[in-house]
Amino acid sequence: MATKKISELSTVPTVDGSETFPILKAGYNYKMTVSQVIGWIGNATASLAGLLSASDKSKLDSMATGATANATNAELRDRATHTGTQAASTITGLAPVAISGSYSDLSGAPVLDTNWSHRPTVAFQSATGTTQVTASAITKSVFHVGSADASNTGIILPAGMTIGAVFTIFNGTGTGLSVYPPSGGQINYAGVNTPYALGAYTPLTIVLIDQANGVYQQI
Repeated sequence: MATKKISELSTVPTVDGSETFPILKAGYNYKMTVSQVIGWIGNATASLAGLLSASDKSKLDSMATGATANATNAELRDRATHTGTQAASTITGLAPVAISGSYSDLSGAPVLDTNWSHRPTVAFQSATGTTQVTASAITKSVFHVGSADASNTGIILPAGMTIGAVFTIFNGTGTGLSVYPPSGGQINYAGVNTPYALGAYTPLTIVLIDQANGVYQQI
């Protein structure tokens, strides 16, 4: 076979890795395939140069040109530079209240007084009876008693209030009134079911300080 220079050889039409070429190692002649060369070089790592793997190439292709060219990593992590909104329902790890916005989902929330609301003064409400059982029930946060006599001197505070509930009572009559706590309760710790003596033409403001025992305190 006639000797030819490399430049005179035909270009191989396809390459599948089985192609060989001569190499010299430690003074001896060997042949090596293209596949061996690829395996010897290997894929690049964080510390070693090498070939670009298919997965790394896919990652690179998914990045837009100049994706971070206008901002440093610190700026990209800075919340102050972020714009737009994201639905809370798409974020994991949030407390239920962040998604529902419901007061009932708020952790450690104070108990709301759902069975009472401040209402206008009740004018000329009459006192009734002379015992805790027959006393006229206070139905407003500001309670004006406009009628009382010797046989009708009783009014009674409501039960089931939440702590902090405040009542202002005005005795608009010339007769002293008996202001009763709810059944089993107290006023000023004067004794269970003991009434508070409210003088004629005298106001009284009290607050519930012990919800469990129905204790009201004069303020």
